[in-house]
Order: sequence, then structure tokens, then C-alpha cells
Amino acid sequence: MFHRALQALESDSFRTTLIVSVIGGALIAAWSCWLFCGSLPVYAVSTQARIEVVPAPFPVQSPVRGRLTALHVDIGDEVTVGTLLFELDSVTEQLELKTAERRLAALHLELAPLRRKAGAVADAATRQREAARFSGLQAEARLEEVKAAEGYLESNTRSVMALAQQGAVAELERRRATSELEQVIASRRSSQLEVVRKGLETRVGHADRQAALAEIEHEIATREGLCAELEVRIEALQHEIARRTFRAPVDGRVGDLARLQLGAWVEAGDRMAAIVPPGSYQILAEFEPDTALGRIRPGLPSRVHLEGFPWTQFGRVEGHVVRTSSEVRDGRIRVALSIEHVNPVIPLQHGLPGVAEILVESSSPAEQILRALSRYP
Repeated sequence: MFHRALQALESDSFRTTLIVSVIGGALIAAWSCWLFCGSLPVYAVSTQARIEVVPAPFPVQSPVRGRLTALHVDIGDEVTVGTLLFELDSVTEQLELKTAERRLAALHLELAPLRRKAGAVADAATRQREAARFSGLQAEARLEEVKAAEGYLESNTRSVMALAQQGAVAELERRRATSELEQVIASRRSSQLEVVRKGLETRVGHADRQAALAEIEHEIATREGLCAELEVRIEALQHEIARRTFRAPVDGRVGDLARLQLGAWVEAGDRMAAIVPPGSYQILAEFEPDTALGRIRPGLPSRVHLEGFPWTQFGRVEGHVVRTSSEVRDGRIRVALSIEHVNPVIPLQHGLPGVAEILVESSSPAEQILRALSRYP
């Protein structure tokens, strides 16, 4: 009885061992087939990634140093080109601008009567020049008249003198003819002097009027020079005030804003804000060089897990590689990914962080194990 029971146990143990061996062999064969013939996807995982808008946001930086006096926008506000964003203290420049504008206005008020005076002096000089010309012509005509009379009297006196020598004319007549000739000669000399005097008066008067006109024109030129200097100064002050007034360079949304309080001091070059223009979105990921170089190329599929949006609930952002950088920057390789499939519940915003995964290849588990072991000495 006991012998039969022992034989039965030995028979059952052999059967169990055989079954276990067959199952174990099948499992080992299946595992070996999977290990050497199976295919597993290999993903390159980024060190960081974030959503960016295309074109890139426009930074707003302070070109000058100064005290913040006004803040007109907040993060998320929609702006258009020229929308006022910030203002720095420009009281000193505005006071100088008002002073320069008032001085310029006063100079223009002074220039108006000076220009009228210059025109009046020029007109008077023209009229006086014409009057002097006519007066000179009149004196010359009088001289010609006297010369004609002198010629006649000279001829008449010669005739009278000849007749007087012959005794045909009385002595009184001779003296009268001689006296008339002498009067005409004196009148001719007086007329000649009058012509000379008129000419001198004309030249002296013209010189005086030209000197007066030159003095007025000098005053006008001096004030015009001051006006030009003030206009340049006003333009410079307006430019300086404009540099202390920050306006939106493009249409878009305020995506970043400096944490500053009114009255805070701003240095030249400080980043004040960033304007995100309307456009399409892409994902910019950064990878370790040994992960990306030679493996990541345009066209490879990608997926991104966004922080704050669990993929089990919201899914992944799927796309493909658009372009890769050819040089290492800050120890990383930058890769641009497209956005093709995304859960509509996820709000796409510039700067939203996440982790990117790019399918670089598919290989057997054994190959991946050997590749992993080869990384260690």
C-alpha cells in the first residue's frame, strides 16, 4: 500500500516537473524572442521645454536711467502699436522744453517787426535812390542849359568886342555883354558844383541806408540763429522725453512685466516688459548634446507633457521636429517642435513649461540594454 502511494507521488512529481519545464521553456523562449526580436521606441527626453509664440515676443527695455512715475498696463492686457506702457520722471526735461518753447516764441515775435522794418528801409532806399536819380538828372539838365547860354553869350561877346574895337558899339554895350558872359560862366560853375553835390549826396545817402539795413539784417540773422539753436534744443528735449515714455512696439498682449513699484529706480537696459504678438505657437525644447546630436532631425514625431496638465487627464501635445540648432548654446541643443494635436481645454500661452519627448528610433530590448551598458566603463 505504502509502495503504491510512493510510486503515485513519484509519478505526479515527474508530471509536475515536466509541465513546469515546458511552461518555463516556453516563457524563456518567448522572452528571448521579445528580447532579441522585439521593438521598443526610444525617446530623447528634453531637459526643459516651453511653448513660444512665433514671431518671438518683443522685449521693452529702458534706454535711460530714471525713476518710474507711471504704470499703465498689467500682465495679460491687450495693446496696440503706440499704447502707453510706462513713464519715467521727465519733469526737468519738460521744464526745459517749456522754457525753450517760450523763448522761441518770443524771438519769433521780435523777428516779425524787424523783418517789416527791414522791408520798409529797403523800400525807402529804393524810393530815395529814384528821387536822387531824378534830382541828378535835373541838375545835369540845368548845367546843359547854362552851357548852351554860355556858348551863345561867348559868341555874342566876341562880336561885341570886335565891333567895339571898330568903334561901332558903345562902351556900355561892351561892358554889358561882358557882364552877362561872366554871370553865365558863374552860373555854369554853380551848376557843375550842384551836379557834383547831388552825386555825393546820393552816394552818402545810399551808404547810410545800406548801413541801417545791414544793422537790421544783422539783428535778424542773430535772432534767426538763436531760433535755430532753440529748435534743435527743443527737438533734443522732445526726443529725451520720448525716450522716457515707453510705448508698445507692436500689437499684442503683455506677456511679461517687471516687478517694479512707482518711484522705483530703473537703470538703462533694464527689461521692463515683453509684448507677445498674435501668431502661431511652437514648442522650443533643449536637449543634452549627447542625446540630440546625430539623433534628432526634422520630421521625427514628438510629444510634450505640459506642467500642470497631467497627460492621463489632458493627454499630450503631439507634433514633429521642425528644426534643430547645429551648435551648442549654453550647453544645450535647441530643437523647435510643431503643435499638431492638443487638447482644446489646454490654453496655449507663451512660456508654458513642460517636458518634450522625441521618438528617435525603435530597437530591440537587447540592443538597448547593450547600448546602456556600453555607456559605463
